[in-house]
Amino acid sequence: ENVPDDTFIDNMVQNLIAFRKFKVADEKTDLPSIQKEMKTCKSRVDMVTKVFEALDDDLSCSIDFDEFKVHIAHLVKIDPDKLSVEMIFNNYDANRNGRISKTEFMQCVLKLNRNASDEIFFRKMCHNLKSFREVKFDAGVIVNL
Repeated sequence: ENVPDDTFIDNMVQNLIAFRKFKVADEKTDLPSIQKEMKTCKSRVDMVTKVFEALDDDLSCSIDFDEFKVHIAHLVKIDPDKLSVEMIFNNYDANRNGRISKTEFMQCVLKLNRNASDEIFFRKMCHNLKSFREVKFDAGVIVNL
């Protein structure tokens, strides 16, 4: 059946939101589970991919400024309205299109941590993944729990 493009897009967005809510419900947020999950990663790239996926709340394969700001505020335990993250966001958004792609995120995180030992890198990625998973996505609205 043919449906108008707007209707199709609305339906797809609702399906993505429903999928994200289902996916988030299954994700572990306790540190021992996250450490166990991260130990299955074969490389730093695999670990950063998991962190990126935790940040990408709307499953758009990129991180917009609002997603980034809420997650970073939760990570550093500051009210998002009192946190200026534009400079940090711009460090990740290499092409300045207002969205951080997986490639941009990967390159920035790996560059920032190039001198970190494997153990320090592992601990950082576990900490970040735990924090970012604690931010839940509900019907298109990001809420901290």
